[in-house]
Amino acid sequence: MKKGLIISDTHMPRCSKTIPPVLSKYLSEVEIIIHAGDFQTYDVYENFKTYKEIIAVYGNNDDKRLKQELKDKCIFTIEKIRIGLYHGCGVFSKAKISLSKTMSVFKDEALDLIIFGHSHKPFLKRVNNTTYFNPGSPTNKRLEKFYSFGLLTVADNDFTLKHIFYEHKNG
Repeated sequence: MKKGLIISDTHMPRCSKTIPPVLSKYLSEVEIIIHAGDFQTYDVYENFKTYKEIIAVYGNNDDKRLKQELKDKCIFTIEKIRIGLYHGCGVFSKAKISLSKTMSVFKDEALDLIIFGHSHKPFLKRVNNTTYFNPGSPTNKRLEKFYSFGLLTVADNDFTLKHIFYEHKNG
């Protein structure tokens, strides 16, 4: 069994100077961090790397160094589960645009799970044989009621996903 923390759109240090306490708690309970872009700075990426192994892509608000080191999309496997990772693009208030673009980016791939960000809108939906997951944002909820991130558990050639929602990023 493998547990992963799924995050996107941390936008640090602009939206938070530190990792929210609730997120820190879960960092100690997982084996891997999956980040769908918009760290904002390379230093934030380096900070997350000190906690656990990290698989990440860059987002539209990431600095030049992140865009040089990371890819805009990637495909990886955790215990036979094929996963696509992409930040997304489009109008942030239109989650359907981000999903549509994400679907088109991976249209030729047979994937079990596609993780994306950009909209800051938590999302979980199965389309055909693929599950689409957006963790939301742990530091910038925009028009959402809660801050959020996700948890992935992979075991026995299957996986489960869960959103973690909270009201206050610093409490």
